[in-house]
Amino acid sequence: MVNTSDNTSDEHSLCYWGECDYLDLTTCTQISRPENTSGGQITWDEEGCFSTNLLRTTQQYQYYKLFSLVMGLLTIIIGSVGLAGNLVCIMVLQSSDMRNCFNHLLIALNISDSFH
Repeated sequence: MVNTSDNTSDEHSLCYWGECDYLDLTTCTQISRPENTSGGQITWDEEGCFSTNLLRTTQQYQYYKLFSLVMGLLTIIIGSVGLAGNLVCIMVLQSSDMRNCFNHLLIALNISDSFH
């Protein structure tokens, strides 16, 4: 067990046993793990972390995976459309009949928006 404390105050002390252990932060002592109410067998490693294999078989996890996939694809599609729109605006604003100071500012805005 490691106990490190801030030089200015004991109330800001940090304590940890492993990355996943349950600790009483006032005494830096290890407390018991919560009971398994899922009905399956949960295994713990030496750091106090539990295996997530049981959780990966639940319906909620499957919904989470599908949601993550859909959100990732939507982000890529919407970002690509935004980049294409910025490129079209830059090409239109650079045409010879559209050259003025304000349009140069709009081009700079489109470029900075593309990098953001």
